Amino acid sequence: MVKIDLITGFLGSGKTTFLLKYARYLMNKGFKIGILEYDYGAVNVDMLLLNKLRCDKCELEMVAATYLYLTRREKSSK
Repeated sequence: MVKIDLITGFLGSGKTTFLLKYARYLMNKGFKIGILEYDYGAVNVDMLLLNKLRCDKCELEMVAATYLYLTRREKSSK
């Protein structure tokens, strides 16, 4: 079974701080985790902070909303 935790909130609400602490907690308990980061900004500051977690127990992936928007726009204009 795969457990999924969805973390949402307003800008500056502490999502990244919570995620860093929660991810360390899970890894210390022996869990292997994956983090999928969805960001709309030009520079993904969260991913820079989350890179500290990267190891054999933690896999990181970023999805840029700007890329998704442009891809959809290109497909619809054809």
